[in-house]
Amino acid sequence: MPKRKQLETDFKLLDSFIGISSHLRDYRLAYLINQILGLTLEKTDDLPAFNTKSENPSYFSCYTFDDCDKQLKYFLLSNTGSEGSLVPSQKEAGYFLLIHGVVTSEMKVAIVGQLKNIPNVLTVYSIDQYKIPNIELLLSDVELHEISIKLKIKAKNKGLGSV
Repeated sequence: MPKRKQLETDFKLLDSFIGISSHLRDYRLAYLINQILGLTLEKTDDLPAFNTKSENPSYFSCYTFDDCDKQLKYFLLSNTGSEGSLVPSQKEAGYFLLIHGVVTSEMKVAIVGQLKNIPNVLTVYSIDQYKIPNIELLLSDVELHEISIKLKIKAKNKGLGSV
């Protein structure tokens, strides 16, 4: 039986990792988050994430928004996918709001408070990333997905420029 090697990664953890429990559909939750936080989350291709139990990737609904003014990147990810949970240790969360960039503790508390006011959101809580096993794998999947999105946009814009 071949040995599995574990790659050492050096990913910077997110500045904010928020769990959201809700019975809302992903598109409805994204719309309401846009209204409450003043964002423009847009649907992108589903996030392919490899889980440790299967050789095949699972696909998770993904919405993104890049706030150039505040230098923040937002990702709304579904925790349920085609072959299980994105973060199995956080099964009570139906969705995650990941934020890359400088987020102060006051800003994080304000975001969590505003998200709690969304109708049909059962609970919202900040997640300690250090307690999530294999968080580096999730972050690498998100980073690779972000790169693929940017490459598709670039190719699309290049194709439109030649018309």
